[in-house]
Amino acid sequence: MKHLLRTTVSAVAVLAASVVLSGCTDSPSADGPGTTTSAPGTAVQATASLDLDPSAVQSAPSAIVPGEPGEPNKTVDASVAATMFDPNEKNDADVEFATMMVPHHEQAVRLIGYVKGRTENPELLALADRMREEQSAEIAVFKAWLEQRGESELTGDDLAEHVKHMAGSISEEQFTELEAASGTAFDKIFYTLMIAHHKGAMEMADNTLGYGVNPDMHKMAADVNTSQNAQVRTMEVLLSELGR
Repeated sequence: MKHLLRTTVSAVAVLAASVVLSGCTDSPSADGPGTTTSAPGTAVQATASLDLDPSAVQSAPSAIVPGEPGEPNKTVDASVAATMFDPNEKNDADVEFATMMVPHHEQAVRLIGYVKGRTENPELLALADRMREEQSAEIAVFKAWLEQRGESELTGDDLAEHVKHMAGSISEEQFTELEAASGTAFDKIFYTLMIAHHKGAMEMADNTLGYGVNPDMHKMAADVNTSQNAQVRTMEVLLSELGR
């Protein structure tokens, strides 16, 4: 499914505000059972939890809403589509995405932490700053979403075990290799590790877009795909220019 969504730190801030505000409403208990409905399939789904002004929603294009199994898709006005998704709905795919993206993004931020003092590449430095901003902001959103729904973050041995197996995970040996490098050698290792790490995040996002039902997590997944796909393309070009 295609999502034409813009990913910026300000966009994440808007979503963060919507997540916080949703916790102040009379929403169903976080202890309630997860849903098993089919995953919504349009970018418009995220507007349900953002409390957009109706006039702003009406100015958006129409949306395609997936039909029930065996039924055709439907094209509806965007203002109608915006009322069709419950911001409090969640299922295991949504919870797993939010839970795993916290340590996944934290690992990326750790990787970026090695940049200072090891490279003077202006393109890498600028890209690293942008990625740190984006992923730090998204970590806060994921944590708030989990807390408001009574879901726990991974900790201790459980966290360590999941990190080992998450898509695009960076090993301690790879961190050690990066820490010991500098200059062009550092740049090459950084790009190589971050490209694989980003692709892992996109794989996790695709799973949520295919199986999740929560509009906030759908928007976050679409934003992750848009932003990190663009950054992967940029890093692949920069890496090729350095000579593999």
